[in-house]
Amino acid sequence: KALMGGELCVKSLWETLGLPQANVSQHLTVLKSQQIISSRRDGPKICYSLADKRALRMLTLLFQREGD
Repeated sequence: KALMGGELCVKSLWETLGLPQANVSQHLTVLKSQQIISSRRDGPKICYSLADKRALRMLTLLFQREGD
């Protein structure tokens, strides 16, 4: 859900999620290997965003239904 609003760097992601950095990094690796997210380097930071627009649409629908 955190990436639905746009690109975030790793530190922002694990702070937002309240999870250990190692756990977030493992999840990001899996999502990237499935081409759901993409990354780019910004100096020492690595920033991630949703790469597959279908994933964004699916997540949007899931979170809308969750609110019902």
